[in-house]
Amino acid sequence: MGCGNWGVATKWAWSKNCRAARTKSFCPSFHFSNVGRYVIGGASLPSVAAALGSDVLLPCRLIPEMNTEEMEIRWFKPMYRPYVHLYINGKDDYTAQMPQFANRTELLKENITRGIFPLIIRNVTAQDSGEYHCFVESSDWHGITTVQLQVTDWSVMLKGHLCAWRYVCASEILSNNYLSNHFQLFYAVFLTVRFTVSSTTSVVAALGSDVVLPCHLTPEMNAEKMEIRWFKPMYQPYVHLYINGKDDYTAQMPQFANRTELLKENITRGIFPLKIRNVTAQDSGEYYCFVESTEHHGMAAVQLQVTAVGSLPVITSNTFTSNDTAFCGSCGWLPEPSLIWTDTQGNRVIPSMGNVYKDEKSFYCIFSIIFLPNASNITCTVSNSINQSKYDSRSWWAPLPLQG
Repeated sequence: MGCGNWGVATKWAWSKNCRAARTKSFCPSFHFSNVGRYVIGGASLPSVAAALGSDVLLPCRLIPEMNTEEMEIRWFKPMYRPYVHLYINGKDDYTAQMPQFANRTELLKENITRGIFPLIIRNVTAQDSGEYHCFVESSDWHGITTVQLQVTDWSVMLKGHLCAWRYVCASEILSNNYLSNHFQLFYAVFLTVRFTVSSTTSVVAALGSDVVLPCHLTPEMNAEKMEIRWFKPMYQPYVHLYINGKDDYTAQMPQFANRTELLKENITRGIFPLKIRNVTAQDSGEYYCFVESTEHHGMAAVQLQVTAVGSLPVITSNTFTSNDTAFCGSCGWLPEPSLIWTDTQGNRVIPSMGNVYKDEKSFYCIFSIIFLPNASNITCTVSNSINQSKYDSRSWWAPLPLQG
């Protein structure tokens, strides 16, 4: 027996009773969950159409991208078990597969490390039509999405129409009296304008400055009626949300309160960068720009690197013991800095120990200790590879004479 309303995969989770009895049927009762690990995205279209006897691809993926090799991926219709296809413990499992799908399914794993795992069904039959559920479960989270498959016998529906390339005569076919509603839906879907969401790979910003994270649609199109969601690292709470034609701060991450703005000057052209004011060390990381229309959705990622120049390195030396040593340390750097020692001639001096750590404000501190070389001075240099900034400190001393 089929189930009722599934709800949205990102907001709902199973009850314990249903999970315990899931081998018998799959009609779970749902409850609201605040666990926002990832979002499961299905088809970019509301349904997928396939010609009788052809092969079809049912899309499913995670947002944001992540490795799903160790997760359970289960495709089923209409019951949880027997299933259409099961991937578990790193391999396919056909033990309880529905007989009608025997030797006809394949989970495509080329991009499974990115959280992309569509299902291919070969030689589709009329009985394959229906609602398919893509269920994904990790050790601490699970979610589900749904896609509708409509299998159509083109030879019956075309009724003698000769089209070498069926999209060329789409307008003629759509007006034909013999066509069913499903066939019209298929062409309406394929004639819908789709888009790609794009950004840059990374953006660098100085601590305390304002930064703009780019995001746009290709080809250009009006995005005023679309949902535009910026998030890191979870779908919700978000960094910034634009929905129903306006900004929504209801579930915004507290650290971004009163600091974000979606720039809408060119939103009618599909350009909508996010501005973050007065960036902090905690703002560094990967941001996702997720865009959804009524027929399609897409996402792009951009890395924000906040930079800061730390304090002038301080050198202290101990020349009053048999093991003369020097210490150099500096704090307040973003991103992680490096430290090198050089002697009078500019030769590198290998440290005896050193460490890099983050302080309570997420800034990097670095220190290093060396045994003093036989030279009149030593230089400690701390540098940052991102903004090419560096500080040098130099210390002079007179080595103690050897005791006779």
